[in-house]
Amino acid sequence: MSNNITTDLQDKIKEAISQDLQLEEMPAIGARLIYSDDRKIYRISVEGEDQFYILKLRDLSAVKEGDLDEENISGEHEKLVNAWKNAKHLPVNYSMSKPVAIWLDHKAILMSGCVGDNLNNFFNQHILKWTFNNSQLKQRLSISGDWLGQYHQLAGKPQATADLANHRLSHVKRMLAIVEENSNTGLSSAELQDVCDKISLRFSQSTEDLSGHIHGNFAYRNILCNDDVINLVDFEDARHDLLAYDTGQFIAEIWFKSYLPWIRHTTHSLTNSFIKNYQKHVSLNQNTIDAFTAYHILVHLYEHSTRNPRGFAAVKLIKFRMNYLKKILKRWTSNPDQFLV
Repeated sequence: MSNNITTDLQDKIKEAISQDLQLEEMPAIGARLIYSDDRKIYRISVEGEDQFYILKLRDLSAVKEGDLDEENISGEHEKLVNAWKNAKHLPVNYSMSKPVAIWLDHKAILMSGCVGDNLNNFFNQHILKWTFNNSQLKQRLSISGDWLGQYHQLAGKPQATADLANHRLSHVKRMLAIVEENSNTGLSSAELQDVCDKISLRFSQSTEDLSGHIHGNFAYRNILCNDDVINLVDFEDARHDLLAYDTGQFIAEIWFKSYLPWIRHTTHSLTNSFIKNYQKHVSLNQNTIDAFTAYHILVHLYEHSTRNPRGFAAVKLIKFRMNYLKKILKRWTSNPDQFLV
C-alpha cells in the first residue's frame, strides 16, 4: 500500500467498502497510483470482488488555489452526491462514479470505479478507421446521447434563460479579449465581435429553456463506454446551468475531433447519431444549442491560442487546429444552423 495512504485511512477505506458491498468482514485491498499531479488518484482493488474503487487524495504539494481547502473538497463531494441523485435512476448499464465516502481530515474522496473504454482513447486509437467504417463510433456516440438525454430528463426544469445566458456571455467577452490579443488566431476584431453578437442573438431568441444539474464537462475524455455500457466520470465542473451547456459541448467536441481532413465528411452523421438518441428524452432548443456549440468551439480556440507548444510538429498541429476552428466560427456567423443540419 502506498506511503501516502496512512494506516488510519486504509482502515477507513476498508470500512467504507465493506458497507458499500455489504460484506460481513473487512476486505483486503490493494492500491495502484494512476495519476499524480496536484492530487493523487489511486485505483483501489478489493480481493475477491470485481468492483473496484477510485481514491482521490489531495496532495500536500497541491498548487491549485483552494485544493487543500476543506470547503473546496466538500464542494467537490457535494457535486458528486447531487449528480448521483439523478444518475442512480438511469438504466442498469448507464451510471457514473458513485460517491462512497469523504474524509476531510485526510483530504480524500472515495468513489466507485467504472468500467468501459475511454471514448477519447478509443477515438484516437482508431482514427484512421473512421473515414471508411465509423459504425462503432456512431454506436458509442448514440449511447452517449442516450445517457445525457436520460440524465437531463431527470434533472431538467423550465427556467427563464436571461440570467444564465448573460453569465455565459460574460465568459465569451473575457475569452474574446484574450483571443484578440493573440494575432495568430487569424480572426479580426470585427470577426470576433461578430461571433459574440451571434451567440448573444441566439441566446436572446429563447426566453425559456430547460435548466438543472449538468455534468459541466461532457467530453470524450470523461466517458467510459463500450457498445452497451456507459459511465461518466469527472463531475468537478457539475453545477446548476442550462442543460444545453452539456449538449452544445458534446456537439462542439464532435466538430473539433473532425479537424482531420479525412474524417470531416462524417461530422454531420456523427452529430446526428448523438442528437437522435438525446432527443428521445429531451427536446432540443436550437437557439441555445447553437449558442452553446459556438461557445464551446470558441473555448477550443481560446485554449489553443494560449498554449505554448514546443517542437516543430506541435506548433504545426496547434496552428492547423486553430485554422480549422477559425473556419468553423466564420462559417457559423453566416450560417448559424450548420451544427444541427
